[in-house]
Amino acid sequence: MPDFTKFDKHAPQMIRDLMHDFGLKDWQAAAFVGNAAAESAYFTDIVEDGALAKGWKGGTGWFQWTGMGTRRGAFEAWLKRKGWTADSYEGNYSFLYRELAGLEGTEKKIVDQVKATDTMEEAVRLVCSKFLRPAVNNYGPRYAGATRALNLFRANPSAYSPTKWATDAKGGDPAPVATPATPPVVPLPDAPKPWYTSKTNITAYVSAAAGLLATWGLPLDEEARAALTTVIFVVTPVLVQIFRARVTEPIAGTKAAAEMEAARAAPDGP
Repeated sequence: MPDFTKFDKHAPQMIRDLMHDFGLKDWQAAAFVGNAAAESAYFTDIVEDGALAKGWKGGTGWFQWTGMGTRRGAFEAWLKRKGWTADSYEGNYSFLYRELAGLEGTEKKIVDQVKATDTMEEAVRLVCSKFLRPAVNNYGPRYAGATRALNLFRANPSAYSPTKWATDAKGGDPAPVATPATPPVVPLPDAPKPWYTSKTNITAYVSAAAGLLATWGLPLDEEARAALTTVIFVVTPVLVQIFRARVTEPIAGTKAAAEMEAARAAPDGP
């Protein structure tokens, strides 16, 4: 059975904050919370274990934001900027707010779409398929999480007031809040690294050199060997770079590096 301790503490508060910040009904807000419950085992599984087993970083946070050059990269850059951890309410809700408000370059339409739903089940499916977009749309656990969150909130709705952020008062940054650091956040580097220090690039060219050496015994004419050399030393590293760009540290000059810098320059929200 999952450990509901953290979820039961924070789920009703997230419903209240989503209602306050985006004008959602309580059951519409619960759709977001229920999806987070399914993604992170009720706020306890912060790092995507399946991805780690495959050798790449995968998703993190309550919503399992994924992609070093996209959502995960932006989430970790935001946490580092604020001093929060990937398992804190402040870090997770503030980044969800930023995505729903369009501050991270994401679509704001999901909020309007959820507002147009007539049932919690419909809202849960919409958040899953249109906002989180998992590989498998496993709706059952998401319905269960949303139902639990909604029942907790409705048991005593007056007990939950909207979170007061420092930005509500004078527009300053929210002060970092001490939260448990387990598991620790793996932050993005302070700056994109040079191409020649990338393990991905080094591996690609070493592999290409080894591949070329392996062809020396083949009966090839000069023109064929020149073509093969071009493929090995040019095409192979490019393919490796494309395949690994989203799961390694961004390299200077790449799209992932540009997205990382854009995330750090984004305006503040809660």
